[in-house]
Amino acid sequence: MADIIASFRGKYACLSNFSFHEVIFPFFGENRRCKTSEHAYQAAKCQMMVEVDRILAQPTPIKAKRAGRLVKLAPDWDARKVDIMYQIVKAKFDQNPVIAKVLIGTGDLLLIEGNTWGDTFWGMVPGKDGNWHGRNALGTILQLVRGEYQAKRKIAADARDALRKITK
Repeated sequence: MADIIASFRGKYACLSNFSFHEVIFPFFGENRRCKTSEHAYQAAKCQMMVEVDRILAQPTPIKAKRAGRLVKLAPDWDARKVDIMYQIVKAKFDQNPVIAKVLIGTGDLLLIEGNTWGDTFWGMVPGKDGNWHGRNALGTILQLVRGEYQAKRKIAADARDALRKITK
């Protein structure tokens, strides 16, 4: 499979939730500045603002992730977590146009949050059979956001073409 990006490092590091691209995201109706989308996701698990602030104060995304493992999850968290991740990823790229261009520049490549730490929900792991295994929810969300940007660009291009025809 050559038509994939399976590592969010180097040129594609900005696709990772651990990339230091700020996200402003609402918690309990209050916008908060998050150092990374990982900070935002972990804070979104919280049921109290004091927990949100504790996670957002963490200096690194790995520390935010560790802190997020300690909070008591809302009973409906599993049903909401994918939508929350979508909202955070969308906000990250909407608020950071330079990295949105990197995402758009991936074209139609399959985006895999490849990892070796066994995350088969948000990402995929390489198997001994040479294939990737897992749900790849983060990769799929990134592809969805990319598709939304591409669709907007196409609509704008079609509108420009239509306007040119009208004004000839």
